[in-house]
Amino acid sequence: MIKVNHLHKYFNRFKKNEIHVLNDINLEFPEKGLVVLLGPSGSGKTTLLNVLGGLDKVQSGTIDFDHTQIEGYDAGTWEKIRNEAVGYIFQNYNLLPELSVFDNVAFVLKMIGIHDPKVIEDRVHYILNAVNMFPYRKKRALQLSGGQQQRVAIARALVKNPRIIIADEPTGNLDSKNTLEIMNIIKQISMEKLVVLVTHERDIAQFYGDRIIELKDGQIISDTDNHTDHDHSFSNDDIIYLKDLNQLADSESAALKTALYKDHQEDEQPISVRLIVKNKTLYLEVDAPYQKVKLIDKNSGVIIKDEHFVKKTREEMIETSFDLGALDNKEVHRQPKLLVSMKQIVWMALVKIAKTSRKGKIMLFSFLIAGMVIAFTISFLASVVVLEPEKYIELGTDYVSVNSYIVDDFYTYEELLAFGEDDEHFQINSYVNFINFRFLLNSDNRQNDIYTRIDYYDDIKKSDLLRGELPTSPYDVLLSKALAEDIVKGSSGQSIGIWSYRHLLEEKIELGQIVVNVVGIVDAEQNLIYLDPMTAQYAYDAQQYDIDMTGYEIFTDQIDLVIGAYPVNNQVIIRESTYNLFPSVHALPFPKTIPGVPYPVSGVYDSQIILPTFLSTYVLAESVRFEENRSFFLRTSDKKALIEDLESEFSGILVTDLYQQALNDAKNQRDIVLYSSLGTAGFI
Repeated sequence: MIKVNHLHKYFNRFKKNEIHVLNDINLEFPEKGLVVLLGPSGSGKTTLLNVLGGLDKVQSGTIDFDHTQIEGYDAGTWEKIRNEAVGYIFQNYNLLPELSVFDNVAFVLKMIGIHDPKVIEDRVHYILNAVNMFPYRKKRALQLSGGQQQRVAIARALVKNPRIIIADEPTGNLDSKNTLEIMNIIKQISMEKLVVLVTHERDIAQFYGDRIIELKDGQIISDTDNHTDHDHSFSNDDIIYLKDLNQLADSESAALKTALYKDHQEDEQPISVRLIVKNKTLYLEVDAPYQKVKLIDKNSGVIIKDEHFVKKTREEMIETSFDLGALDNKEVHRQPKLLVSMKQIVWMALVKIAKTSRKGKIMLFSFLIAGMVIAFTISFLASVVVLEPEKYIELGTDYVSVNSYIVDDFYTYEELLAFGEDDEHFQINSYVNFINFRFLLNSDNRQNDIYTRIDYYDDIKKSDLLRGELPTSPYDVLLSKALAEDIVKGSSGQSIGIWSYRHLLEEKIELGQIVVNVVGIVDAEQNLIYLDPMTAQYAYDAQQYDIDMTGYEIFTDQIDLVIGAYPVNNQVIIRESTYNLFPSVHALPFPKTIPGVPYPVSGVYDSQIILPTFLSTYVLAESVRFEENRSFFLRTSDKKALIEDLESEFSGILVTDLYQQALNDAKNQRDIVLYSSLGTAGFI
């Protein structure tokens, strides 16, 4: 079970008053039995006990616990061992004073994950009965005497049915009657488990111990199996044996019989006793030179026997009705929970404060004020020192901005797409301006237009959402958390009854001539609306007055092809009203060239909704915007490599990491206000 190898422990190591408290200790403990550590005060027995239970560490040596070898001090390993395998009986009780006796014992069961009230009640009541503390179960620990607290501490150690009991002077504060009862229980446990007990009482060691290890000056001087005689020499203070006392006087009459017994014969002042019976009540007047006077009746617990005290054998003495099976926890369901309820925590704190002196209360109040000031100061400094660049960038952290105006031979749109074909994350975002939108219910209230930037939802995952679902059609959109918060907390949302994310996810948005559904909220600090690429293209183009072309693919259900065919490659279809302005080309075959139209016309369309003059393929519309703007954003998996590639190939191109730029701006802003903030915080 437990084996210790070459344990060395020092107090005040390398100082003049160094003490070698454990000096090369080598021991092997059995699976069960009562092993007693015996020795004078300062011999090292309590230190060895604490080391065996993981409460203290040594400078060198190892401990083998079951199949685990512990060298030095492994807190995690010892914590697991202590919780499940070891029960402690401390000399100083270590009870929680504000908790009841019941709660102190139940606390251990909660520590090992047992929270079933019925199971806890059965086990706690059983063990409290065993140590004669059941009548006191509702009292708080601080209301108990020293001996009563020790019995509760013993019950606490035994209730979880540990494999090993470590006991440091467990009967040191008990009277002889309770000493025998507790030792009988401990002895009964030792028949199935290992009990390591420290005591300075040699009689207890020799009567109960299966093995006695004596220590002196940190060394083992004796290690023997105990084969002493089986007769005990302990007496019970609650039983008085008259024939072992000296009878000094007696008197007998028809109404009264008296006798005087003493355990000594020294000359003393006479004892005066008067008995008075009145109204069926017995009054006793005693005038004697003794400070203590006890009345013996049926409730006193003291028994008088007219016989001699007779020693009993060990087998007779250790007989007990204590049953370990009543504490078996193997089949009990366990789950982690709070060990002490919040109600108990608050109650203990309030009781502690209530019992504090007036000066103590003033000090606690001072600490409270000081804590509030410190918390405010720290939060004030944190608002200045902590950098949050995500809140100040225009798009996601994986974007760079590109300005290629001064580069004559830059990539075409198709070439740039091919440039990023090995990067699944690569995306061109040419929406350099903000767009505005309105909720469908607010279409007649233009002053509440909401301005935001466009991003694509193709890279958004379910884990990125705070609320809602991922889009399933081009007419579904996502909003960033920053944008959603502005809507929910601002007049643009509250004026039409949008007070929460739930309300927001029930809304529809007007984007030009199409209506889209808000289906989710993305956890992002940028002010963004996430769209399908084709929806994004139309939403942006519809608000740019200098662009009269967009992709047709999203409108196939809303347009009628009057004549010709849908566009392919660099072709467009033209609105019927515009086409009728050029009757001279009507006889020409499609695709045909129309004056002022830079692209071949493959067909003519009509629609009930207002659309741009020209509809083309998505790729052509993007290419046109790209060539006209030459300023755009790129999303990439490796920003550093992308920037290096572009700058090395095109001299004069301006490529900016949006996140790094925001970070630098935030640092500069912080440096401006930092010193004044430090001064203010220091003053506070």
